[in-house]
Amino acid sequence: MSSPSVVAQLKPAATAAPAERVLDLDALAAKCTELRNRGLTIAHCHGCFDLMHPGHMKHFEAAKRCADVLVVTVTPDRYVQKGSNRPAFAEDLRAYAIASLACVDFVAINRWPTAEETIRLLRPSYFVKGQEFETLEDSTGKLQPEVDAVREVGAQLRFTREVVFSSTALLGAHFGFEDRRAEDRPLSAEVAAPVPAATTPAIAPAAAAPADVLAINDVVGYLDAIAGLRVCIVGDTIIDEYHHCEPLGMASKSSVVAHRQHAAEAHAGGILAIANHVAELCETVHLVSVLGAQDSRERFLRGHLNPRIDARFFHRPDASSVIKRRYVSRKHRQKLFEINSLPEGFLSGDIEDEVIGHLRAVLPGYDLVLVADYGHGFLSERIVDALQQGACRLAINAQTNSANAGFNLITRYARADIVCLDEHEARLASASRDGDIDDIARGLARAVKADAFIVTLGSRGCLAVDRAGSALAAEPLHDTALVDAIGAGDAFLSYCAPAVAAGLPLDVATMLGNAAGALAIQIVGNRRPVRRQELIDFLCGTAMTAGAAPLPASAAAPRPTPPGLSALPVARDGSLAPAPDDSTAYPDVYYRDFIDRTRRVVVTDAAGERMDVTAGVLDTSAAIDALRRAGGKIMFIGNGASAAIASHMAADYAKNGGVRAIAFNDPALLTAVSNDIRYEQVFAEPIRLFADPGDILLAISSSGQSPNILAGSHAARERGCRLITLSGFRDDNPLRTLGDTNFYVPCLSYGVTEVLHHSLCHCILDTFMTNHNGSQP
Repeated sequence: MSSPSVVAQLKPAATAAPAERVLDLDALAAKCTELRNRGLTIAHCHGCFDLMHPGHMKHFEAAKRCADVLVVTVTPDRYVQKGSNRPAFAEDLRAYAIASLACVDFVAINRWPTAEETIRLLRPSYFVKGQEFETLEDSTGKLQPEVDAVREVGAQLRFTREVVFSSTALLGAHFGFEDRRAEDRPLSAEVAAPVPAATTPAIAPAAAAPADVLAINDVVGYLDAIAGLRVCIVGDTIIDEYHHCEPLGMASKSSVVAHRQHAAEAHAGGILAIANHVAELCETVHLVSVLGAQDSRERFLRGHLNPRIDARFFHRPDASSVIKRRYVSRKHRQKLFEINSLPEGFLSGDIEDEVIGHLRAVLPGYDLVLVADYGHGFLSERIVDALQQGACRLAINAQTNSANAGFNLITRYARADIVCLDEHEARLASASRDGDIDDIARGLARAVKADAFIVTLGSRGCLAVDRAGSALAAEPLHDTALVDAIGAGDAFLSYCAPAVAAGLPLDVATMLGNAAGALAIQIVGNRRPVRRQELIDFLCGTAMTAGAAPLPASAAAPRPTPPGLSALPVARDGSLAPAPDDSTAYPDVYYRDFIDRTRRVVVTDAAGERMDVTAGVLDTSAAIDALRRAGGKIMFIGNGASAAIASHMAADYAKNGGVRAIAFNDPALLTAVSNDIRYEQVFAEPIRLFADPGDILLAISSSGQSPNILAGSHAARERGCRLITLSGFRDDNPLRTLGDTNFYVPCLSYGVTEVLHHSLCHCILDTFMTNHNGSQP
C-alpha cells in the first residue's frame, strides 16, 4: 500500500459531503484509472446493501484494510430481485448511506445486474466479498462469472471475516417485508474464531442439486436447448404510451376530474415486445410486421429492438402505426382511460401481396414461426393462409381486446402446432362461458390440430393439453404484488412456445412461461423484456426457499449436466483448477462468448440507420476502392492496443492492398504535439496537415470516448474526409455517431472489443482485395 500522505492527497476530504463521494459509474472508472496510475491499490465491494447494518460497516472496514482506496458499487433498483416490495430504499439513498461511512472513498450505482462487467470497467486490485460467499454454492450462477472477471483484470479475490447479518431477514422481522426468494439464514451469525481480515479465496464447484428442486444447470440447460432455434415472428406492431397523471379535482364547469400530467413514456409493444423477449433466448430472430406510413415512428421502434433482431417492416399508406395511449394514476398505478389509434380494415392488395411474397421466401428457413394476432388489420385471411402453408412449426396467440372482441378468434386458424390463449379468449372461441376449461381446451386443441394447447389462468397458473388430449395444470409462480399485468401473456408466449418447439417437455415449457409471466407483471408495460439471466435468478432463487416449487416431473430424475454449464473450478489459491476435457473448459466458454459478441456487432450509417455487418463491410471496401483509384489515402488512429491495430492495418493496407496508408503513431510527432500543444490534439494536428478532401480516416477506440480520437475525427470532417469508426463499450459513446459508417461492438471487455476491431479491419481489407483489387486474401 502507498504512504498515508500520498493516499490523503487523492482521497476526498474527511469533511466532504457524502453526495460528493457518489460518482457516476464512468466517472468512478476514470477515478480508478487515475488512482492506479499514481500507484495506489483499490478494493472494490459490490452488493444491494438495502438496509445498512453493522455487518456492512465491518465488511467495508475490513475491505479497506486490503488497499489504499475503497470503492463500492450498488445494485440498481431495477435489478434487485428480492420480491416486489424491494428494495426498501431507492438506489440513490443506498449509495448516499454508504458514502456517509468514513472508510468508503467512492460510491457508484451499477448499470448491470451483477458485478461482472463492473469489475472489468473499474479494474480494482482486490474484489472483496463477505465470508458467507466463501463456501456458498453458486446456485444462481452469479459468483463464478465475477471470479472470472477478477482473474481477467489481474485482480485478487478476498473474503472478509466479520459478523454477518441478513438485510432481508432484518427487514422481514422488524419491518414486515416478505421475500419468498431470500436465503433461509438467521438474522446474524457470529464468526467462531478470529481469522485474518482478508484471505485468499476458496470457492468450491457447485454441488449437485437435489433431484426435487431447481438447479442452475437444469434451468440453463433448458434455455440452452432453445438458443439455437431459428424463429420468425409475425404480428402487429403496437406503440404503448403511458401518461402518468395526478388528479387535481372536479372541473368547475363539467362533471369530470381534471388531471395534471407528470410524465410520459413510450414502449415498443405488441409483436416487438415479443421479439425482444425471444431475442433473450434465441440467436436468430426475424421480425415481420407493418407500420403506418403517415406516422411510422420506425426509427424509434428500431432503436428499441434487440440488436440481434432482423426486422422487416411493411408500410400501409392509409394509416399511422398503431398507438395505444394509456392515462395512468401516478399514485395508484390504475389505468384511468385509454385512447387508441387503429387502422380501418386489412391491408390493401399491393401491400398484402408484398407481405405474402416475403413470407413465402423466408419461412422455410425458420424452425418456428410465432404469430401474435392482435386483430389490428395486419393478418388478413390470405396472410394467415400463407403462414399456415409455409411454417414448419406454427405457434399462435389470437388476442381478444376492446377493438376486436368476438371477431379475432383462434378458430380462424385451421392449423396451429402451439397455441397460447388466456381463459377469456378460449371461452369466446368455444362459445362456452361456463363450461369446464379442460374440455374447452381439449376441443380447441382438436380443432386446430395442436401439439400443445395452453390456456393461461392468471393467478391460477395455466392449463396445458397435448395432442393426445392429456392435460396438466401448472401452478403459478407469481408474487402477490402486481405492478402491471399488460405484457404478461406476451412474455408467457415468448418463453413457452420456443420451449415446446425445441422439444422440451410440456411441464418444463409451462414452468418457463409461468416464470416469465411472473417477472413481466413486475415491469411497467413493455419498458424492457424479461431477460434470460433474471429468469434463471428467479427460478433458482425460488427453489432455494422452503416449500419451493419442485422441478417438473419430467425433469426430476437425475441426469448428466448439460455440456458447458457446470461452474468453472477455482483452486484455493484463486487460480483456475485444471479444466476437464469437455466444453466446460474456460477456453471453450470464452470462445462461445466471443462468437456471440461477433454476432452482436452493430453497424450504422451517418443518419444513425442500422445496416447489417455485411453491408457495412461492402460499403467500406467499395469506398477504399474508389479512394485507391482517385489516388487518395487512408489514415488510421488509435490509442494503446488500438494504436497497434492502426499501425498493423496501415502496413497491411499499403503492402497487401496497394492503398496509400498511414498511421500517426510516430513517437517524435506524438510527443511534440502533446508537449507543445496538448495531448487531445495529437491526431487532429497531423490530420489537418496531411488530410486531403476525399481521404478516409479510420478511427479506433474501445470506449469511443477518447478525447484525442474524437478531436481527430472532427478534424477529418473539417478536411472533407470520409470517416469510418470502430468503437465499443457503451452504446451511447460519442464516436459511434460521427462516422459515415460506424462499427460498434457491444462489449465491455477490452480484449474482446480489440480483437473484434482488429478482425473487422482485416475483413474490410480482405473484402476489398477480393472484390476490387483482383487478388485473393
